[in-house]
Amino acid sequence: MPPWIFDLLFALGWAITNAIRLPSTLRASRNRSVATRTDWLDQLLRLGIVAFTVLPWTALVTDWLASADYALPVVIRWLGVALFAAGLWVLYRAHADLGRGFAHELRVVEQQRLITAGIYAHIRHPIYAALVLIGLGQALLLDNWLAGPAGLVWLALMLPRRIPREEQMLLEHFGDAYRTYCGRTGRLLPRLS
Repeated sequence: MPPWIFDLLFALGWAITNAIRLPSTLRASRNRSVATRTDWLDQLLRLGIVAFTVLPWTALVTDWLASADYALPVVIRWLGVALFAAGLWVLYRAHADLGRGFAHELRVVEQQRLITAGIYAHIRHPIYAALVLIGLGQALLLDNWLAGPAGLVWLALMLPRRIPREEQMLLEHFGDAYRTYCGRTGRLLPRLS
């Protein structure tokens, strides 16, 4: 199987990711905040676009990162396709179920509701879970030591800081309703009990 097939599948996945996120991003820009926790480090960590866009596309369309290329077995690359596709499904469900409550920043918007239905009935942070799946897919799809794992490296830096701060903000805003919700759901994976 020609290796460019996997490059094409990555490009298709990237396009679908952006098609899923764009409507939510545009809606979020019109929402007014009632509370925010975004600081300079959060802004810096938004540079995940480098990990999920700039490095992968640089590896795909130029030879600038060719010194970091290696060959992955075809079965591993198909596993990457499956993980990326699973991430796209979770991302779609999360955005569809969240509706107008999406924001790139740590903020609570006017008339924000606590979403506990759909995928949010099982996972508190399905968008982050989707990004982990997409990052794993990227690492297995792109056979380049820099571009492949870049998304996972960014997530490893961002999520341990962001999730606890986001949960604290939601706890302060929604109180016991959010505490109860946390008791029955998992952060990134469904609770097994």
